[in-house]
Amino acid sequence: MLLRKILRFDYAAHNVLATGYELSVGLRNVRVTVPTAVRKGDPVHLYCEYELEDNERLYSIKWYKGKREFYRYTPQVHPSVQVFSVSGIDVERSLSNESHVVMKAVETNYSGKYSCEVSADAPSFHTIIVSGDMEVIEPPLEQPSVAGVQARYRPGDILRANCTSHNSKPAANLTWTINDVPVRFIVLGEGRKTRANDGNKINKMIFPLVTRLLPVTGIEPIPPQYVKLYRPIKDTFTGLETSIVGVNFMVAHDHFVKGKLKLKCSASIHQLYHETIEQLVPEDRPRILATGVSASGHSISLYQGSVHESELTDQNDAYLTVNGYKADKSSPLASSSGGLQIDSYVKVCWVTFYICIICTVMVYSIRYLMVT
Repeated sequence: MLLRKILRFDYAAHNVLATGYELSVGLRNVRVTVPTAVRKGDPVHLYCEYELEDNERLYSIKWYKGKREFYRYTPQVHPSVQVFSVSGIDVERSLSNESHVVMKAVETNYSGKYSCEVSADAPSFHTIIVSGDMEVIEPPLEQPSVAGVQARYRPGDILRANCTSHNSKPAANLTWTINDVPVRFIVLGEGRKTRANDGNKINKMIFPLVTRLLPVTGIEPIPPQYVKLYRPIKDTFTGLETSIVGVNFMVAHDHFVKGKLKLKCSASIHQLYHETIEQLVPEDRPRILATGVSASGHSISLYQGSVHESELTDQNDAYLTVNGYKADKSSPLASSSGGLQIDSYVKVCWVTFYICIICTVMVYSIRYLMVT
């Protein structure tokens, strides 16, 4: 028995692989299935598959987390399943066998590299190790939040906003979209090496990055969009992380589709978590320069400020305002007080006209008397 173990480990020293597949005479096609990411609290199934020649027998299958063994299956030994305490890993013995291992509700400290070591018995004693990485995630309890967006914008205004995803592990990957077009960015300048879009890892402060979206209309380019990623904030007590990403750009006319700009922030962690928050920002349209005609035939031109959708029932209608009074659409000057004020203006104009005529007559009369 001792000689068998010595020979087995001697062969193992020449046949260990870090990852991948191995094709040998006795043991071949060893492969593992380790989930890339799982949610905290979910059970996990680890699969280890292999092929043996007809004249070969399985000696053992061992599972490692990192370099520490936590599960062993040896068919010639009773009991054939042995479990070792490593990092609090809890194995479901009744569901585990030579081909797969079931771990109960996983915790975030279960993240790491998992390796399956398959060893054949005599005469080959071949041993192969294949590995896979797993990350246990703890998603946020709430959807991301957006701060800094104003109620309305006009072309030429600067839109500044921050999107925040709170308390997750790892930090959520945040992305902005404008009218469903992702904000893609390129790094400008030297000395700005970064990992801006490297999965869920944001390891350092990222300077403002510049991107240019494709035009919505296909005619004129949209002004540059500025995206700023911040270092994740880690809670020292829970170990959870908060990620923040900002957007800063000048609003253009092409940003508004049917009078609204769609601003969206999405938070994701691998393929297990995805939440989106969306805001429709209306355009702050200027009011029309309205022209009205009084009953006496005098034209009145009045400029109004900005108009909001709640005030407009028909975009083709123009409100008339006289000293703060709005006219109704059913009459030229629906407000009686507004009409009286206009009549007063007309009377003043006529009086002024008469005074001018009298003064002109007097001037010419004086000049005539002086000449004669």
